[in-house]
Order: sequence, then C-alpha cells, then structure tokens
Amino acid sequence: MSDEGESGSEGAVVQAPVAAPADDGPADEQVAAPTEPTPVEPAAVEPAAVEPVPAESAVPEPAAVAPAAVEPAPAESAVPESAAVEPPAAPHPVVAAVEPSSGPQTLGAELVVRGEHFGAEPHVRVGTEPAELLRRTEDGALVVAAPPSARAGHVDVAVEVQVGDETLRGVLVHGFRWEPPPAARGVRPSTLPLGGGARVAVEGEGLVEGCRVRIGGVDVESSWLDATTLRAISPAHAAGKAAVEVLGADGQVTRLEDAVTFDAGPLVEALVPGEGPPEGGTRVEVLGKGFQAGCVVAFFERHAPAVERHDETRLSFVTPPGELDATGTVRVTNPDGLSGTMLEAFAYRNAPPPCIESVSPASAWTTGGLRLTVAGSGFRPGTRAFVAGAEAETVVKSATVLELLVPPRPDAGAAELRVVNPDGARAAAEGLFHYELPPQPAKLLGVAPARIFLRGGTIELHGDHFDAHTRVRVAEVQASVRVLSPTVLQATVAARELPGKVAVEVMNGSGVLVRVEDAFEYIAKPAPTVIGHEPKLGSVLGGTKVVLDGTGFERETKVWFGKEPAKAIVWKNASTLEVVAPAGKAAGLVDLVVATPDAVPVTLKNGYRYEALPAPTVQSVSPNRGGTAGGTELTVSGKGFVKESVVLVGGAPATKVKLVDPGTLEARTPPGKHGQMVDVVVRNPGGKEAVVRRAYAYDSRYD
Repeated sequence: MSDEGESGSEGAVVQAPVAAPADDGPADEQVAAPTEPTPVEPAAVEPAAVEPVPAESAVPEPAAVAPAAVEPAPAESAVPESAAVEPPAAPHPVVAAVEPSSGPQTLGAELVVRGEHFGAEPHVRVGTEPAELLRRTEDGALVVAAPPSARAGHVDVAVEVQVGDETLRGVLVHGFRWEPPPAARGVRPSTLPLGGGARVAVEGEGLVEGCRVRIGGVDVESSWLDATTLRAISPAHAAGKAAVEVLGADGQVTRLEDAVTFDAGPLVEALVPGEGPPEGGTRVEVLGKGFQAGCVVAFFERHAPAVERHDETRLSFVTPPGELDATGTVRVTNPDGLSGTMLEAFAYRNAPPPCIESVSPASAWTTGGLRLTVAGSGFRPGTRAFVAGAEAETVVKSATVLELLVPPRPDAGAAELRVVNPDGARAAAEGLFHYELPPQPAKLLGVAPARIFLRGGTIELHGDHFDAHTRVRVAEVQASVRVLSPTVLQATVAARELPGKVAVEVMNGSGVLVRVEDAFEYIAKPAPTVIGHEPKLGSVLGGTKVVLDGTGFERETKVWFGKEPAKAIVWKNASTLEVVAPAGKAAGLVDLVVATPDAVPVTLKNGYRYEALPAPTVQSVSPNRGGTAGGTELTVSGKGFVKESVVLVGGAPATKVKLVDPGTLEARTPPGKHGQMVDVVVRNPGGKEAVVRRAYAYDSRYD
C-alpha cells in the first residue's frame, strides 16, 4: 500500500477521470423559436468551429468531437454559434518513469520524472512530501529534489497540474523506493587498545558492499564480509569512549555513540623472581596494573599456566619446566581482549645455593608451635628446614621467604637453623634463634589493705611472677598498675557506688589469667557523730563562733546552718571543730548538718536558733538642724545599734552610715526643703526601728 493508496501494480500509470462538459440544458430554453421553422442545412456547421487537438494531448476517444455529435436545429431555432461545439477536456498528466528508481532515505534524492502533459507549473510529490522542481530537460522531463524521508520503502510519485479550478493528477504507483541507511547494531570487541591495530567486527543488518567504517571520527581500513558484518582495523586513539559510524555506499551514515572504549590495557612491569631453575616449579609474581578478573597469562608464548589473581596489580603462577639459560616473554590478556607484554621477563637458570639472612621472631618457647618467618634467598620448591636438628613443617612462600613451625625442645638455649634445597644445597645459621622456657602464670597471695572505702584508692597485691606486662582488674574494672617487684604490685582501684566483696584478676605476660573471688572488699565510710555544740543560738546577722564536739571529724569536714555553709571551719582534731555561723535568712530554728567525704552526712534537726535583733532606741540627734543641700554630719545616740542599721532622715536614707559602737551611729543627711522639720529613724535588720519626731530641721542659712 503506497502513501497514495492502492492504485495497481508497481510503476502503473493511473490517470484521473476526465471531467464531463457542463450541461447547458435544452436548446429551446436558451434561444426563442420562431413561429415557422426554418430548415437548417447540415453544412451550416463549419469545421472551423472545432479546434484541432494538439498531437501531444492524450484525449480519450469518447471525448473526440464528431460531426454526428451536432444535431441540426429546427429551422425556426436560432442557435448561437458558440454553443454549437464544446471544447475538448484538458488531458491529465501521465507519469511514465522515475530515474533513478531508488535513493538514500536520510539524504533525499535528485529525481528525473518522465511522462507527458506536465503543463506549465507542475507540482511533484514523492510519497506525501512535495519535491522542489529544479528544471526541465530538453525532452520535457522534470528534474526535482526530493527531501529526506522519515520511512524507507516504496512510495508513489505524483504530478499535479492546475487547470482552472480543477487539479489534474497523474500517479506512478510505487514509482520510487527510499533505501534505508546501513543498520549497525554493535561492535566486537568493545574495548580497543590505544595504539590501534585491533581487528573489529561491526555487526548489523542490510550491510552491502561499498559500506565503510569510521571509528572515533577516523576513516579506517574496512571490508564487507556479508549482509550482517563489516570488518575493520582500529585506529590509534586517546583513552576514553568513541563513536563508530557505518557509511553506506549511497552516503547515508549510521552512528553508534560511545560504542567502543579505548583503554591502555594491562601493563606488565616486573616478574619476581625474574629467574628460576629449568625443572620449573618456581612461584613467580607478576607485578603491574590493570589485571582484570579472568585474565590469562602466556608464558614463553607456549605455556598458559594457571593464574592466581590477588588484585588488579598482582598475579602469581608456577613456572613450567624450560630449557637452561632460555629467556622468554610474559603476556597478560584481559577478558576484553587487551594485552600487555614484557619481553625477556624470565630466565631459566640453575638456582644459587640458599642463604639465611634473618628469622622473625628470634625466639620461641620450648613447647614449640610458634610460626617463624625465615628471610633469605635461593629457596626452591621442596626446600626443607631444621631447627636444632629437628625437621620443621615448612612452607616455601617464595625464593626469598620460608615459613616454618617451630618443633618442641626439652631445654632452653640457642638453636641452629638449617635449610636444604632439593638439589642438596644447604645453608645454616647460628645465633639467629633460641628457645626460652615458657613464662609461669602469675600468683596472687593477698591484697593489702583487704578493704577500702567506696571512693577507691591505692592497694598492694602480693604474689609471684609479676612482670612489666601484668594487668590487674578489681571488680571487673581495669586498675592502674605499677610493678614494684616480681612479688609486689601497686594498683590504684576505682571508686564504687555499693559496698561489698569483689574479685581480683591478675594476668602477666604469659597470658594466663588468675582470678580470686572475694579477694577485696569495698566498705562504706562511717558517718561522723555530733555529741554537742555551743552556743546553740546566735544573732540572725551571723558571725557567732560555734564549737562542735563529736567523732569522725576530718580536715575536709563541711558544716551547714540550714542551707547556708559555715563562714569558717577550723579542724582541731577528730573530735572538735570550730565554725562561724553565717547570717540567717530570718529568725528561727535551722538544721545543723555535718558531712565528711564519702560518708553519709549527719543532721541535727533544729540544732541552731537564729535570734532576731532587738528594736533600737534613739536618745538624741545632734545637730538638730542643717543646710538644705544635705551632707550635714549627724551623730545619733541610743542603744541596740548594729553594723547593718539604716538611718532615715525625713524618710530618705542617710549616707555614709557608720557604727561607732552599739550606742552611736554617724551619718550624713540627705537633701531637704527649707523650713522642713523631719523625723529621724534608725531601722535594724528584721524591720524593728526607733523614731524621733521632728528631730531635724532644714535651714537654708546653713547652706
């Protein structure tokens, strides 16, 4: 089915139907008939009234004008000459052929449309899209430019001509075929070497001879294999991803973005060791970069030994037998096909005799069982090791490293270390290794003191086999330890909330743990006692010295009067304290509390009474007058004055109040108004006061 509809077989020419002449109706409705008919001769219709049809016009035969088609009008009818013969219908365009018959879908095409009756201004469509008319050829063909097509396949080619109000159309069904671009689907391999030269297969569909390949923007050597495969050689390219393009023979391009990745591939930097005996069996390590999981090794281009991959920088394998003094290459190939090669990487040579350089660790207990590492050179598969004459279980890690399990020995002392290669070559070392007696487990005989207050402290542990590595735990808590001797440890134990017996654990360098249950006891410190105190009362102003008698007093003992701490505490001895009472909040009884560190405080309920101050009395105020600016020095005489007493003059507080003695206060007057006679008040803490009415007069003459 074409874009124009099913019109017949491919290339068939389809003409649009010819429009019928317009029907002008009966002649008697157009021309009035005379009363008497007038005979009309047939020869009255002149041939000149019918225009000859051009030779190139393809007019259907039924449309030809024949003399028989003109009937003689009645004699009485006056027929107009113009209505005697109708002009022939305009011929439809005929599309006979399109050259070429196919073209590239994505590029468009220049076509030659051949046929006839194309008129003066033809319009050409290829499928559903209009084609630009470029020119006409000498033989009347149309040369048009068809735009690219969204779809591949056959399409109709149509030519349309406008005749008056009518559009005449000729169609060549399936007259042209849009050829699709080459269909590329993928590339193998997708990883390519930076230096180029790799064989590449580009796979797709509908690939034809003449297709070319471009990789990373570079036209490469390529060849056609079949309709699904093109072969190419990769170019040199920087590391990273690159596009692959397939260029069709008709110029169309299919592009696969990021289809390949250029990579350096594996890099072989060294083989360790670089030589081994011709009988093979040497374990070598391949050092380098970029070794992928699943990589393989080609050794001397002939062998593919089993490979152990440790990481992307290290491989190892065991050499096969080879020829003496032969040198060969090692090539590592990753699963992505990239390879790295090292020339003259390994040589087959007779092994030198073994050599022992060091042993770690340098000692072991006589019980044996310790694993040693022997460093040296010339070790070969099958090398045996002996310690003090006894063969040790040995593992050859490499030509430079042995691991062996120390056999037991009954006595301590230096031991010879000897290695023997399979060919009989041997090496011995004296003084690099010795046996030691295993350490004895620690012993715990006692703890002094056996008990301590909850706040913790320092204790001593007595026992045996203590060393610098000894650790101590008391009540499951690690203690700070100082080794005084193999039989005495000093430990600082942590504080604990609850009293009770606890376990002590000791472990020295031997690693053997010794635990003694209930070896140590935490005890609560006894509370102090207060037998008596004097005095039991004092001024609310504080400052009263109180002496406490009791037991368990310490230098750090604290005393509170109610919630206020004592101003001063003097420790005399464990049974006597001297304290100074703080000021009270108000008159009345308060608790007396005594506390020592880590002990429960003792409380004397209502053990101390704060006495309120008595009301003061004022006997005289001198002078009794002064200036209005204030500042006059007054002397107030009376009783019951204290340091905290306040003086008011006319209700305003006096300044610079000074207690001379309990019967004398000195103060300076505040400012006042001339002629005022004001009261003088002395008020003690607690609110009690004495008032002298009109005791002072303000007089401006004193200013």
